Amino acid sequence: MNDRMSRRVRAPRQHRSVRNGIATAAVGAFAVSAASLAQAQLIATRSTADAEIREVTPEFTRGNTSNYVSGTGQNELQLSSIPNAAGVISSASSNRNVALVKFHVPESITTSADLLNYADLRVFFRPNSMNGAGSIRVYGLKPTATLSGTWNEDNVMYRDAGDHQMVNVAVQQGGQSLTSPSVLSQPAPPNAPITPVVGYNADANHSRRAPGIRYENAPLSNQVIAENNARFTWNQSHPSQLLPYIAQPAYNVGRLGESGGTLAVPTALTAGDGDPTTMGDGFTDIYNDVPNTNRPLFSGTTQTWVDDLIAADVTYLGYSQVTFPSNTAYTGQWIGLGLNAPTFAGTSLNNDTPTADMLAARLALVTFIGTYLDLGFRDLTFLIGSGIGTVAGGGPERINGANLQIASKEFQPTGGAVGDFAPQLTLAPEPGVASLAVLGLAALTARGRRR
Repeated sequence: MNDRMSRRVRAPRQHRSVRNGIATAAVGAFAVSAASLAQAQLIATRSTADAEIREVTPEFTRGNTSNYVSGTGQNELQLSSIPNAAGVISSASSNRNVALVKFHVPESITTSADLLNYADLRVFFRPNSMNGAGSIRVYGLKPTATLSGTWNEDNVMYRDAGDHQMVNVAVQQGGQSLTSPSVLSQPAPPNAPITPVVGYNADANHSRRAPGIRYENAPLSNQVIAENNARFTWNQSHPSQLLPYIAQPAYNVGRLGESGGTLAVPTALTAGDGDPTTMGDGFTDIYNDVPNTNRPLFSGTTQTWVDDLIAADVTYLGYSQVTFPSNTAYTGQWIGLGLNAPTFAGTSLNNDTPTADMLAARLALVTFIGTYLDLGFRDLTFLIGSGIGTVAGGGPERINGANLQIASKEFQPTGGAVGDFAPQLTLAPEPGVASLAVLGLAALTARGRRR
């Protein structure tokens, strides 16, 4: 592996509370002493593949391709904010983005014992302004899961959308767009409307689908079909009063009764008196026949992207949260899972994950990597998405309230090289480089006595 993909870095300083032995019993054994880490040379390996996938445009490809064109999206792993109104996640979110990131564990680390109880995962920011506060949740994709070892950053997509969304080119070639007409952009009358079927002829087992993501049918309204058929009949006999057709709900249709989930059609033919000149007797929401369970962004218990994960295929590892003191760019700065980023020179973000939660994530990350390393797997994929917060039934992290502008391995910073801001997996020193001492139980016991 070349120097850019795998290198040694000096271990970061640990939080004061870690140095003093303040950690929970569950993660205490993974809180390494500052003195030992200060002498260790950690191994940093950069992502070997990464791609952003979006449920709102499920067939778009946003990884690196042989036809890569700068500025068309492949050099970012953006995680959109999740609007939060009065403690409830809103359906107004424009995208539901997830980052797929793959790393290769260096050959010098052969077993879980070689990890020496240390690992962290870092994502770096592009030169885009960010403000407020945000967070990420990270899941490890089990190497035994379908497509775990075969997904290709060149063509991976969220899922097949069938006839609901038809893309002008199957794989990113300098720009993808949805073809028209379609169920989302109906033809102009008096042409006949496009009538879909349940499932939109999509392939639930498409070979390019993202690993770890379950298939869901795109939303379909039978009321829209009936109204469009009625309008087609009307248009044939009323050439001077042509009525436009109604679009089927998009993938990011909101919840029932909520802004973003409704569409009023006050002059509908299939409601009221059937006269399009009569205002107000049509549908206040023609999408009301689409249940929340068929609104892909909000179809589960958390009503977030987490509901799209195949539970048997992934392992929850933890979260990391951040605050941005001002609306500016934080170019090259990073946040970590299993490690809070230090204070950077100049304008600095604050990677403020509580220490106990940060250490718990480190434990989970070490355990995940070590388990599959011992089973012979060296290529490991992680799914990174927005933090969903406790109001969504998630963890202790805050809801992600900022568009996190994460760089992919294709991004080239000004004055730097391609890959300088690629996601990074930091592992323990090679065997024999340093001995990492763990905090003793005495410190934990002492903490318990102080409570």
